[in-house]
Amino acid sequence: MTENDKKTDLTPWQQKHLEYQEELAKANPQAESIEKGGKARHLFGRKKKEDEVEEESSYEAEGEGFSEEEAEPYEAEGLSDEAFDEAFDDETFEEVEEDEKRPYWLTIRPIFIKMWPALAVVLVVLLGSLYFMSPMSKIGAFAVTGNKHEETSAVVKSSGLHQGDSIFSILRHKKIIEGKIASEYPYVEAVKLKYSFPNKFTALVTEHAPAAYVQQSNKSYLVLDNAYIDKSKEIADVKGLPVLVNFSDEQTKTFVQAYESLKPSLQKLMTTVNKTPTDATKDFISIDMTDGNQVRVPLSQMAIKLPYYPNVAKQITAPQVVDMEAGIYAKSKDAYAADLASISESKSSSIQASIDAKASSEANASSSSSSSSDGDSSSSTDDSASDSSDASADDSATGDAVPADSTTEAATAESQ
Repeated sequence: MTENDKKTDLTPWQQKHLEYQEELAKANPQAESIEKGGKARHLFGRKKKEDEVEEESSYEAEGEGFSEEEAEPYEAEGLSDEAFDEAFDDETFEEVEEDEKRPYWLTIRPIFIKMWPALAVVLVVLLGSLYFMSPMSKIGAFAVTGNKHEETSAVVKSSGLHQGDSIFSILRHKKIIEGKIASEYPYVEAVKLKYSFPNKFTALVTEHAPAAYVQQSNKSYLVLDNAYIDKSKEIADVKGLPVLVNFSDEQTKTFVQAYESLKPSLQKLMTTVNKTPTDATKDFISIDMTDGNQVRVPLSQMAIKLPYYPNVAKQITAPQVVDMEAGIYAKSKDAYAADLASISESKSSSIQASIDAKASSEANASSSSSSSSDGDSSSSTDDSASDSSDASADDSATGDAVPADSTTEAATAESQ
């Protein structure tokens, strides 16, 4: 059907309106096109208008329609059939139908994307409030592990924690609680609090390791690696650790501090430690080794000199004494003992000679004083009293010699 045939089928007012639309389109070409994907109500409104136009056309064909003047306002509101068909094809109506079939949540998705940060904050605040009000935010159980010498109840008491305390308060003061438990007991080296969901805490206790035994007043006590001496319990069977014989608490502390700086392989070689002071080294000690050797070293220099022992031990044949007092040298135990005996004998002889010399000097001084006193007495008396004076002088001389003899005996007794 040609365009002219279409125009002849239209009513006079429709033809007139069509001409008006064509002139309007020529004057403004953009008015002819309508944006695809417009609002659905406009499309359906235009469809309704089309139905009304068709109905009006049918009325006019039957002689019951409107006049051209009456129909013109209605026709002016819409587009012509051709313009409508060009603007709205089948694809446009399919898009509208697809939009109607979209789920509801897809239509509110853009709104939700814009609002989700605020919703998240509200949700977190709500859940946090519920958690703080619930029993889950309070401590419900407290356990202790790793404690061999301290009672669990004692550790719990020293922590200061009670059932119902706030979990967040405990976590905030965690380091303080750990330090408080560790400082309360000498056996405890460190404590670590571990939180387990929902409301359980566990104290992981690490205790000090034994380092040595010390013998004091014929009793043996355990010494920890922090130099603490546990005198609350006497140890009957001492084995596996060095035994310090007659060491004071301060000497024990010095030994343990040096001992802990040594390698474990060297620590395992030590058995018995005795004090063997010399004139030059008051803190000289002897350490018996499991390989049969004996090491003699100043206690104050033990951490510095003793690490050289493994290299020395490889070059000697046990049993020998490794002396580290002045330098380092090794000698067999028999020869070293003979040297010590010789030195001791020489020292004793020297002491005895010194004592004898001192006693002799005191005796000579006393005798000289007595002779001087006799001469003065003789010159000051007359001839008639000389015999009596001589007798008195002899008695006086005899009496002055006694203290000298007594001093010699006392010095001899002291030497013996």
